[in-house]
Amino acid sequence: MVPRTTGRAAARIPGAYRGRNPRLSSLPGPDRPARRAPRAPARARHRRSHPLSDADPPAARLRRERLEGGTIPGGRDPRQGIALPAHPAGHRRRRDRFRHRLHPRVLPKAGSRVKPVVAVLGGSTPFTAALVEALRAAPAGIPACELRLFGRDVEALERMRGYGDRRLAPLGWTVAASPRLDEAVDGAVVVVNQIRFGGLAGRSRDEALANRFQLPADETLGPCGLSAALRVVPRIRELAAELGRRCADAWVLNLSNPLSITTGAMIRAGAPPRCVGLCELPLATVIETCRVLRMSLADVAWKYAGLNHRGFVFSLEHRGEDLLPRLAEMLAGRTIFGVTAAEIRRVGALPLKYFRLSISPTGVAASGRAEFLGELKKTIGRELEDRTSPPPSLSRRDLSWYEGAVVPMIAAIFADDGRPVIVNCLRDDGLVREVASRVWREGVEILATTPPPRLLPWLDRWAAHERALLGAIESPSLERIEHALALDPAMPDAQVREVGRAIWDGYAN
Repeated sequence: MVPRTTGRAAARIPGAYRGRNPRLSSLPGPDRPARRAPRAPARARHRRSHPLSDADPPAARLRRERLEGGTIPGGRDPRQGIALPAHPAGHRRRRDRFRHRLHPRVLPKAGSRVKPVVAVLGGSTPFTAALVEALRAAPAGIPACELRLFGRDVEALERMRGYGDRRLAPLGWTVAASPRLDEAVDGAVVVVNQIRFGGLAGRSRDEALANRFQLPADETLGPCGLSAALRVVPRIRELAAELGRRCADAWVLNLSNPLSITTGAMIRAGAPPRCVGLCELPLATVIETCRVLRMSLADVAWKYAGLNHRGFVFSLEHRGEDLLPRLAEMLAGRTIFGVTAAEIRRVGALPLKYFRLSISPTGVAASGRAEFLGELKKTIGRELEDRTSPPPSLSRRDLSWYEGAVVPMIAAIFADDGRPVIVNCLRDDGLVREVASRVWREGVEILATTPPPRLLPWLDRWAAHERALLGAIESPSLERIEHALALDPAMPDAQVREVGRAIWDGYAN
């Protein structure tokens, strides 16, 4: 009679009876035929040990539940036994397939059934229709994604979702909407932030300040930019911290103005590491220049340096030829977005259109922009109902940042080929600078550019003002606000104290 031996010894005794040990009972014994061992599904076993198992995406969680419930092949009750491969290596291959599916991927590979998510914060505004149209016209490199819209106005959000679905569904996209931030950004690959904190009412108050003192009413520069920053930064810090907790691996593309200030505030407050600000103006300026020169953008090489809305295209060449002198000659009374030939010759570079605010800040009154945008929002909102084509009134506002900055950046992220993009990044000196970069899936590679000495006085002056602005926002006080205004090239010296008091009173109250 063969002794009844169990445990490890049984594995060493040929022909031993293996008892009821499930790890050994599948081996043949003299009075027990070979059978398959009852084991829990590989997916269930792995889930108990995998540190990210509670973060399964919905599709993976559904498959796991179906597997454990026995509704798909290989998912029978563990007590009934599981059909394992005959060879252990086969089981390891199946186990590895399950584990591979549980590992989260920032960008699903081509052919994956899980669509990458692009979330839009502030997606209830009807101007988001321009983003939808830019995505429709996007290059083939952007895969079909899930577009998630987040906003507070539920009715407007649903209207925008319906329009987006009708326009993008034929391309394989899905469009969802939620008034909850956590639902909107969960698992997002890209988060586009276009929230206008304070709404158009805040912009209207800034315009009233500009009208009162006959100053530029731009929300990115000058006293209105400072007033907007004091209002926006505390709120955008809260948003950044929440994004850092909810979607730490996502790209955050910030559009909120004033762009350099809000981008820096987001990064310092704990936003995901891949947080950049986007502005289409440098590229748009070069494109317009090429149109004047009757040349293709692909035929010119150009270099840019500066801060957002305060920078210069200081090199523009075609096969080694400097095109800036020719550009100044060809303008002949025309302008590049308001920049004249005299200004190009004056600085020896092509400045952005806001340069004129730094050299002539007086005598510019507000234009009632907030009121215009409010009425336009209502009109476009009505036009979005059940439309399958772009709303006619959408063309009444320049929304070129979607086509010229946001969609190219999304395409660069998915392409992962290091294509050049102008981005606003926090640099080692503590300032968010507008720089040329190459974009890869994992981040941006800043391209080194050295502006010529003739531009340094302007660049240094803007940088000094930016640092004073950061100080006023970090610890607001009347003295710091006045100091920031005194260093602002867009602010007349004679009005510093009066305007500073008005901004402080508006902030304190």
